Amino acid sequence: YGFPGNRGSVRLGWGNAFKVPSLFALADPLVGNPSLRPEIVESWELELDLQALDNALHWQITAFRQRFEDLIDFDFDTFTTVNRSRVNTNGIELGAQYQPTERFLLSAHATYTDIDVLDSDVMLRLRPDLRGGVGLLWTISASLTAHAGWQYIGERFDSSIPTGEQVLPSYSRLDLALTWKLGDRTRLSVAVDNIAAARYEEAIGFPAVGRRVRISAQMTLGQNNR
Repeated sequence: YGFPGNRGSVRLGWGNAFKVPSLFALADPLVGNPSLRPEIVESWELELDLQALDNALHWQITAFRQRFEDLIDFDFDTFTTVNRSRVNTNGIELGAQYQPTERFLLSAHATYTDIDVLDSDVMLRLRPDLRGGVGLLWTISASLTAHAGWQYIGERFDSSIPTGEQVLPSYSRLDLALTWKLGDRTRLSVAVDNIAAARYEEAIGFPAVGRRVRISAQMTLGQNNR
């Protein structure tokens, strides 16, 4: 449903899907389980999309609910891939973009998810309750842009054989990038990932690289029309 004056809309969505187990999950000699069943999910989504300040401000609120049957997951107690009989996830997503001038674009997003494994005290691995971030895009000139992005990941449950079950602490990181447009077909980028050298583990035993500088070039070749 669209609001008058093209100021926003409300959307309701429903979906049903399935995912078959991968060959690795079925046949790996160490963790494979040939008895795995396909994963089935039913999803509901309600989205409110609004614009304000002469369309300079655009924001979205999305509420979602997913019901999984036979969710495919890895179980450390049995050290094999298993089906979780029923899993419900409920959450809300917030997103906003604000462009006060042609040169600046500010964006922000956040997601909260509540996961419930029915009839079990099992916790799913590496699924934070809260995540989010903000970004700033600065168009310095027609050929030069700068981007800064900050992201936050909340606490996550994880487990491994050497450490057992653990709750990994939340973390945040800041990334910066500059992009030069050299003509119509060539771009040069310089980026600094995790500029503050934040220390964290995305999973047990996998520490973050730390501060990293990347330089890349991209060239688009023209089509050969015959």
